[in-house]
Amino acid sequence: MIAPRVLGILLGLTLLIGCARPIPIPNPVTQNEVQTNRVIGDDRSGYQVVGKAALGSAVAGNRIFTPESEVGGLLLRGLASGTSVPVGGSGSNLVLGFPTSLIGERQVFGGVITAVSDKNNEDLGGLKLTDLTPVHVRTAILDAGGGKFVFSLLGCTENCTEGSEEKQILAVPVVGLDRDQQTVLIDLGTVGDELNLIKTIDPEGSYTKLKTKSSKTVSIDYSLSTLVFDVEVTMVPIETLVNPPPETVITIRWYLRLTSTFNPAFTARGATKGVGFFMTERSAEPVIERRSLPLAGTALIAPQRVHYFLKNIPEQFKASFRASFDEWNGHFKDLLGQELLSYDFVAVNDPRSVLLVTGDPRFNIVEWDVVNAAPYGGLGPSIANQFTGEMLTSNVLIQGPRILKIYSTWFQASETAREMSARGDENGANRVMRDFARSVRADEESTAKTRFKIDIGQRLHFRVRSEDPQVSDPIMQREDFDPIPTGFTFESYMPGYFEDMLEHELGHNFGLRHNFRGSLKGAETPVLGKVSASCMDYLGRGFRYLDRVGPYDRVAISYGYLGKLPMETGAFCTDDDVADVENLENSAECSRDDATPDPYSFFEKRLDRAIGLLVNKGSPEAPIWSLDDMKREFTVAINGLGLYGATAEVTGDTWSNFFGVAGRPNSAKRVKEFVSKDLSLRLCDPALNDVVSAKSGEAAKAATLANITAMRKRALELLTPMKALEASGLGCQ
Repeated sequence: MIAPRVLGILLGLTLLIGCARPIPIPNPVTQNEVQTNRVIGDDRSGYQVVGKAALGSAVAGNRIFTPESEVGGLLLRGLASGTSVPVGGSGSNLVLGFPTSLIGERQVFGGVITAVSDKNNEDLGGLKLTDLTPVHVRTAILDAGGGKFVFSLLGCTENCTEGSEEKQILAVPVVGLDRDQQTVLIDLGTVGDELNLIKTIDPEGSYTKLKTKSSKTVSIDYSLSTLVFDVEVTMVPIETLVNPPPETVITIRWYLRLTSTFNPAFTARGATKGVGFFMTERSAEPVIERRSLPLAGTALIAPQRVHYFLKNIPEQFKASFRASFDEWNGHFKDLLGQELLSYDFVAVNDPRSVLLVTGDPRFNIVEWDVVNAAPYGGLGPSIANQFTGEMLTSNVLIQGPRILKIYSTWFQASETAREMSARGDENGANRVMRDFARSVRADEESTAKTRFKIDIGQRLHFRVRSEDPQVSDPIMQREDFDPIPTGFTFESYMPGYFEDMLEHELGHNFGLRHNFRGSLKGAETPVLGKVSASCMDYLGRGFRYLDRVGPYDRVAISYGYLGKLPMETGAFCTDDDVADVENLENSAECSRDDATPDPYSFFEKRLDRAIGLLVNKGSPEAPIWSLDDMKREFTVAINGLGLYGATAEVTGDTWSNFFGVAGRPNSAKRVKEFVSKDLSLRLCDPALNDVVSAKSGEAAKAATLANITAMRKRALELLTPMKALEASGLGCQ
């Protein structure tokens, strides 16, 4: 039997080995603590926070000196490094004591929307994780004259170098100086209006339909070398008959982090052809964004990994989330010799859940969002040092409840349709799947359509992350009318789906951009881990549950984290490279909508299936589906095929998987002719007339003919602007 004292030592060592350093949990000071006067922080350093009542007492007792006092003015003039215009005070409940030892130090400054009180508004829910691209600043005390002093952040906002001219980013009034604590006291309450992100990105309420009622600083916290303070913006409708008007509260977490706390061994790395990473935005010489590798451990202490908190994950999917982290860790260990990640789950009722806020720059969080509806499926942004590319923090938001609702409905509809087909009721089966497609379309149409217009030429650049296709991934790739994969139930399908989804979002967190050429290297038939060469690909519902970290992802990580150049440079394309009617210089093989190694055949099969449903092939009854029911799927198939004809002469030489297939041309110059004939054979097939003739009754014939006419018209509307056809067009008679 182990003695209690020995057992305690062993348990302590186990905790020490498992985690190099305890991760401090937030301990904010809130606006209600008017009597507080304390230092908050961790074992490294701290900041003083003084409540309004405590400040008055300290001034009266000569423990804190105001700028107007002889002692305060003398000390502050000694700290001042320039002049400024005065800034008005607000009488805030919270005052921050900024250490005088940090005046003049370089910091990273930014802000993130972390909370929205309206749970059902997807426009507003999509604002979560909207952020200010980090700005490198220097803190300074400036003399405003007349006994007034200003605490300023001075920095560069665009095309920046280490020696760029510094402009004032933020100015905060100084309200006192604590000689004993060696802090300058600043009134953060005055910056509530200036740091109102919503007012900046939507000043007239054109998008939110809201106007600001109040904006105030409500809490301050400091740990992990990062000062954070929350600005709470209360908004009301621009027009309302309700009195008092309903309020919406949006919280922005602002932060300052010392640049001296970044990894001094981290080496900035530029982009290279063949792999895709997110790039810094403010630097004159952009570099890729990536994680710093874990610091070395000792005999007793494990290496300090990048730690994630996984919030609100349902019990039935925890194994999938573990598998995602463990798979990435396995690849990092193979490539780099060490695992990168550690993680633990935080339940909804865990006391830490309220304190661990997604978007807080001190923590990395994966959150199953049970609070806000939003217009995406997954969101995986990071925040990085704009000079080096070293990431401060990474987050993932997953719209789990909405995803489960859509996919459970898909399985229910598919299972019902399959039972009907087995009984010979194909029309009934088609009707069930059509109704499902309509419900999905209605759900999509109810999803947020607002797009916030931000002038990126202004001094500060804000990013609405949910509107950025680089990091915001759709809740599903398309409104597929496909049946469920053979042999799967909802319960057996969804774990693989979420494992793929999290691996994809973590890839974003490591710096990786989308790679829509991944499927070109995939297997001919759906096989686990082989459907694409990259988990950063987009695949439809019939494939994505099988996708895993692939060969491309390993090559990309090898470059980003080791500097190893890729041997093959043609295995990557991303959002900027996708071909469409406005980007015909891009390759048709770069598509968000394909899912097999042969995209052209993939789109042919989808078009054939769409046509078959639109004419209700094999049935004497009228079509169950209309073109409107499958407008997106039909559009995707026509565009997918047409872009081959439209881009062949410019990009055909770069194609991987088109030429060499029986029946196809061997020259890029003949592709447009081939595509024109191929589309004509399908859309103008004389057999369609026989289908119409075989319908029972004039109404069924008229409905079928109407669908045929509508799909041909729609095809021409799509193909003509991209000049995908020969001069003769489709040639339908």
